Amino acid sequence: MYQVLGLLCLAFSLNASTLYSINGGQTDGTSCSEFELCVDIGQCFTQFKNFADAAKHSCGRGKVFCRNIRNPCEIFQKHGLLYATEDAKCYKPQVQGPCRTDHWLVTTTDEMFLSCQPKPCSDVSHVLMAGKCRPYHELLCPGFGEVWVSIGDGSAVCICDTGFARGLDGNCHQVFTKGYKGYCKGNTVVYEINNKGLCVENPCQKGKMPHLHTWSRLIKTADDVTCHRVIDDISECEVEVNDDDELVCGSIRNDQEASLVKYCVGDSCCGKRRVWCPFRMRCVPIFFG
Repeated sequence: MYQVLGLLCLAFSLNASTLYSINGGQTDGTSCSEFELCVDIGQCFTQFKNFADAAKHSCGRGKVFCRNIRNPCEIFQKHGLLYATEDAKCYKPQVQGPCRTDHWLVTTTDEMFLSCQPKPCSDVSHVLMAGKCRPYHELLCPGFGEVWVSIGDGSAVCICDTGFARGLDGNCHQVFTKGYKGYCKGNTVVYEINNKGLCVENPCQKGKMPHLHTWSRLIKTADDVTCHRVIDDISECEVEVNDDDELVCGSIRNDQEASLVKYCVGDSCCGKRRVWCPFRMRCVPIFFG
């Protein structure tokens, strides 16, 4: 666990040091635009995605570039609301709102504001991906551990599903495993650091690994880690814990979603950072780019 925390701190330090250099309180070669101010990070209301995102916006020690214009809808608790210029109300992207029948609200040049734009696909069971309208039921993201999500401009992109992280090789890897096709070597496992799947020291002895479903949020020592014996070749499959507490090939996504659908109804069923998609009849990660 200490190695994991150490790597996390090191990754943030490297990101921060490489993304900016301090020169009289400004980033070298960068100046504030008319839409941004360099302010103390405590005075900025921008919701940064992670440490690396905050470091990317740094303009000096303890300072960040912060937008002059804030999202008027951020005061509401409902996630993903943006301001529509047509009627000055808050909506989620890709709804009709005040738009005419063949249009919907999406982002264009500014990811904070919505405007009425023509729907790219006339069939509601299709989604725009890579410039083409494709049916929802097609395998849009064939990569291991991938799932497609809609972004603010109305198109779809492939990301790593919950429980997976994109490695330096470009593939998605299940966390706390050796990764797809042996991504991690030796006694190391995949761990997500700054939205990247990196190989860190396995807290379990050789032949055993943790699992994301039994990983505790509060781990003080190695004794707090639940280690499971590996009995299958799990290099090219999703890994689940069987009834004997062993790691085997299985599914960590479909089973979990089926149980959610069975016992609850509505947005709250899907848990943190996930939402129910009626077209796909499953919970998907929330992603607004």
